Amino acid sequence: MSEKALDEWRRGAKRGPAKLLLQYLDAQGIQLGRDPVEIGLTEPILYNGGVTGCWIDGQARTNVTGLYALGDVASGTAIRGINGAICAGWRAGANGARVAAEFGARNIDVEAVARERERVLAPSTGGAASGQRNWKGNSTTS
Repeated sequence: MSEKALDEWRRGAKRGPAKLLLQYLDAQGIQLGRDPVEIGLTEPILYNGGVTGCWIDGQARTNVTGLYALGDVASGTAIRGINGAICAGWRAGANGARVAAEFGARNIDVEAVARERERVLAPSTGGAASGQRNWKGNSTTS
């Protein structure tokens, strides 16, 4: 790609959703035209084109304070594929870190976290969480 074409792309990228990709590339010191960048050609309508998942704002925030969502669980994202993942992850991570810093340190009940982890992962590890039912509606615990 010529320098003129790259400059034109950068000018356009600053005005649209690709500005996040541009910010990420700049922060990482990656220069299009110099550094190899993996690009996947996709049909955007195949990616989360409907109303699915939870709605997020431009900062990847959900309507639950302090909870961010990305990828397949989020709906309404403006850009998709690897470029969208990089940009959205970068933005959500930065905002999540800012919010975490505002909240400060918290005491975490490590045992409660371990119990919840075991409960959530039980179906994928051959176990069953208390009160769960299988697809037939039968209790999975004795």
